[in-house]
Amino acid sequence: MEKEENIGKTHDIALLLKFCAKYDMDFEKIEASELNYYAVQVRYPDEFIEPTSEQAEMCWKKAQEIIDIIKNKLR
Repeated sequence: MEKEENIGKTHDIALLLKFCAKYDMDFEKIEASELNYYAVQVRYPDEFIEPTSEQAEMCWKKAQEIIDIIKNKLR
């Protein structure tokens, strides 16, 4: 199903997931606030921020969860 709705350019992952959830409830299951921090707030930091290995792994798993859902939708 194709939807034609423009939400503009954004790096806000939570906003993108909320938009996707309007058309597919599977996207409501994903909590992405942690990913947003690294996608938006840290993008142009005033000071260098290095995540811990635990934070990096958690973000990797969240990103992979989103990728897996999208790949399953495209099949």
